[in-house]
Amino acid sequence: GERRTENGERRTENGERRTSNPFYIGPNTQRSDLSRDRRILGRFSVRSFRGMGWGTRAHSSTSAMDVSRKVDHECNQPKNRDYDAHPRSWIGAQECVCLSRGVLITMRKTTNSTNERSTILTPVPPSGMSDRAPILHLDSSVSEALLVATMNSFVLDYVARNSIGGTDLSYFILKQLPVPNPSDFLKPFILNKSYKDFIIPRVLELVYTAKSLENFASSLGYSGSPFAWNESRRFILRSELDAVFFHLYGLDLSEVDHVMETFPIVKRKDENRWGNYRTKITIMKMYHEMQEAVDRGVPYRTWLDPEPVRLPS
Repeated sequence: GERRTENGERRTENGERRTSNPFYIGPNTQRSDLSRDRRILGRFSVRSFRGMGWGTRAHSSTSAMDVSRKVDHECNQPKNRDYDAHPRSWIGAQECVCLSRGVLITMRKTTNSTNERSTILTPVPPSGMSDRAPILHLDSSVSEALLVATMNSFVLDYVARNSIGGTDLSYFILKQLPVPNPSDFLKPFILNKSYKDFIIPRVLELVYTAKSLENFASSLGYSGSPFAWNESRRFILRSELDAVFFHLYGLDLSEVDHVMETFPIVKRKDENRWGNYRTKITIMKMYHEMQEAVDRGVPYRTWLDPEPVRLPS
């Protein structure tokens, strides 16, 4: 049953607020009951909600609340560590099976070579996933974190965009993408730091911004609180990862410039907001500084302040 309050809000017979979703959210809603839509998946984030037209929700220990349907990344919701994107559909908890470690790695299968970005992969909490967000299962959390970083890099995206012919990242394309071997990440990069040592802490900070992904953080050896969602810092984290991957794939600076010029939407948005191609300029500067550190045998001075968290070896 349903009733409306004086101000027009939809309420259940028990007084719980209805949402735009046909299944209402109440205090006893279980997180494992939700089915995540591929459109909530973003780069290093399962709380992307740009373009979502059916509302969002925020969890707390005592209640759940609706927030505006018209939201994007400029609002404060990602900064709420209890926040989660509102699913479009729900399934029974008994139907959700989590494959080890309490976290799933999934990708956006529906894509296009003309999108802003074509390859998007991220860890998600235990939940149901649609066939447009298939699950990838690796043998360790470290391998999964490295794959997430690889698939979200510009250099891997560049290769994928040259293979995608329609609106689907097909499995036969996915299996042929040039993902580095796990041993490649163990090679020395700068001084005594391997590529893995550089990548994992940055992936952790980008992904672990919500309590729902605590299992992902603990599997990487981190027991602290979720990291704050800071757009400026996240931009630096992503840029340093991209610079590292350009080094890992062996591209020189002119090739970096060429790859970055094949992402016209990223370029246009940067020029509209910043007056220049900020993403490319930043990544190329970082690439150059990393190359100088390698040539001189000195530590790379990160742009991050404070530096990324140190994880056990």
